[in-house]
Amino acid sequence: MSTNSPISNVMRSEHSWLSDVVLDQADIAIYAVDAQGLCTRFNRAAERLLGYTATEALGQNMHTLIHSCYPDGTPYPESACPLMLARASKHTMTDLAEVLWTKSGEPLTVECSAAPLHTDDRSGAGAVITIKDVRDRHRAEERHRANLKEQTEALRQRDAAARIERELAEAETRRQRDLSLQVEQTAAEQLRRQQELISAVAEMAPVGIAVLDNNLKYQWHNLCYQKFLPAQEPIPETPRHHGQSGQPVSEADELIEKILRDVKETGKQHTADEFLLTGRDGSHSFWRWSVSRLGEYGFV
Repeated sequence: MSTNSPISNVMRSEHSWLSDVVLDQADIAIYAVDAQGLCTRFNRAAERLLGYTATEALGQNMHTLIHSCYPDGTPYPESACPLMLARASKHTMTDLAEVLWTKSGEPLTVECSAAPLHTDDRSGAGAVITIKDVRDRHRAEERHRANLKEQTEALRQRDAAARIERELAEAETRRQRDLSLQVEQTAAEQLRRQQELISAVAEMAPVGIAVLDNNLKYQWHNLCYQKFLPAQEPIPETPRHHGQSGQPVSEADELIEKILRDVKETGKQHTADEFLLTGRDGSHSFWRWSVSRLGEYGFV
């Protein structure tokens, strides 16, 4: 059958009509170009996406119409356009990330596929290009990146706040420890001064004072106490450190021991009547003496 016969022409016409119907029912934007890059098909989805009508697009150089510039506005040569290079290719190119330009001048981020069309002799007859609008996907990805950034920043701020809180707590702990140490040192210094004052007063007091442990050994006595010792009794030595035993009281008669036991058991102070004392210098005088309990420590 001749390709120019009326029957062949009718078949080609019906095939072209059927192709247009199928293309218009597709949800994805599709257009076709011939070997010169001129538009030969432009479906309704392409009209909606790019803003041109089929009448406006058919016969136009599609690279010049929708793909003549890079996103920054610099010229995009047709010789570098993969959508146009598909006319002479033997393979379909897919997932081509491109920026097309709508009729209103808006840049449109898309993914394209370009399949070559061949004549019976396998020479290049054009190409079919499908366009997928990926703006919604890009917006979703951008929102996802923004959410991740926000979450990362929130975690960073939380970690920073926790670190600051921890550092403040540690600083407060150090401050409280230093303050407690300072208070303890101040109290210890005040106690030491009070003890020194009390010791000085007791040492210079015109009253004989002696401290004995439970075994009637001297722990401390002042200078005045030495005047009351019998001439035959040596001046007692007291221990230099707490916990050591001093010199025992000599000539502790049964009466003194009984008095000490009573004071130890009852905790009550014992005051004796006046008695005649012969001092170390041979002088005689009358004195009163008393014994008090110092808890578990001894007597004074």
